[in-house]
Amino acid sequence: MAKTSLTPFEQKRKSLLADMTPACRTVAKEFEEKIKIGNQGVILIRYDIGAKVCRVVEKEAQYGSNAVKQLAAYLGFKDDGSALYSLKNFATAFTRSFVKGQVSKPLLNGRAMELGHFLQIMKVKSKKQQHVLFDKVRAECLTCNELEKEIQANYQTKNKRTSGRKPQKPKSPGAGLQKLFSQAKQLANYADITDESIFNPLLKIAATDVNDQLVERFVDAKKEVSRAQGELAGVLREAFASGLPTVVQVSYAAEELLPFKPRSLLMAKELGLEVTDTRTASRIFRQLLNER
Repeated sequence: MAKTSLTPFEQKRKSLLADMTPACRTVAKEFEEKIKIGNQGVILIRYDIGAKVCRVVEKEAQYGSNAVKQLAAYLGFKDDGSALYSLKNFATAFTRSFVKGQVSKPLLNGRAMELGHFLQIMKVKSKKQQHVLFDKVRAECLTCNELEKEIQANYQTKNKRTSGRKPQKPKSPGAGLQKLFSQAKQLANYADITDESIFNPLLKIAATDVNDQLVERFVDAKKEVSRAQGELAGVLREAFASGLPTVVQVSYAAEELLPFKPRSLLMAKELGLEVTDTRTASRIFRQLLNER
């Protein structure tokens, strides 16, 4: 009988065990089993909660029309019940025995299947493809984020993707500018690797391997990038051309600096702030510095 070749993940784990003392190997196996049992328990508890939410929704006359939101608020969930509804969908998408079987088999790197894996895979329309994805997660040790991107790129989902959640408003102009800077920097850094990671590999894909999902993702990405580029360019051009705040030139030479409090009052007056005492001026500038 031919030996099955080990994957890189399995080879690494085998090597790590081989380097341990017998006592350490025993502890490693003991921990592995405890983590597996604990993770299985957590996911099955969430499954049972989801199944119970199903009954709560079905029996509205008994539990009330607002029961899910009330339960979420009581349990301290910072949402309107969406987390409980997600567990309800989880319990509806799979049987309990199937979930238990999937959780009992670890990924090849030793990590356990997480609830997030189930929540992503249940979005896939085809049951056959769902089973393929469970095997893929285990074989390639995909994280929940990696799995989400894999599904978005290559699989047909039950619901049409939306344009995404509306971002939170910044708490201050300074915080907003910092967020804008970080997002722009992140996008620029990502653009540096697009040729190597996206476009060059795309050119090498055989025509027979190009599916509808891949074409849809390409068209969507192109449209969204063009839309974002146009909107941002217009907004920023207008804002930076006419809305720049007044900049006060302050000398940093020690011999030219006034004592801090009088200087704060002077700068406040230069900015046109309605400030008449140094205490208020100092407080305003401390707030401005904290926003940076």
